[in-house]
Amino acid sequence: MNKLQSARVENYDLYMSVRDKWFEQIDNTYKKIFTPEQWVLYLKTGAAKNIKAREKRKEKMQKSSATAQPAKKEKPMSF
Repeated sequence: MNKLQSARVENYDLYMSVRDKWFEQIDNTYKKIFTPEQWVLYLKTGAAKNIKAREKRKEKMQKSSATAQPAKKEKPMSF
C-alpha cells in the first residue's frame, strides 16, 4: 500500500479495478493466440489462480455496490 501511496495512487479499489481489467484483456488476447494446449499450460503456470482471484474481487465489488444505498437526490432550492 505504501508503494501505491508513493506513486500517487490513492484509491486502492480503483487501482485494483483497472489492474484487473488490464490483465483480463491480456488473458483474452493470450487465449486468442494460444493453441488449446498452450492455453492449458498457461493456466497451469498460475494464471488460473489469478483469474479466479479477479473473478472473486469482481463478485465482491458487485455485491458491495448492490448493497450500497444510492445517495438521496436533493431538491433544487427555489427563491
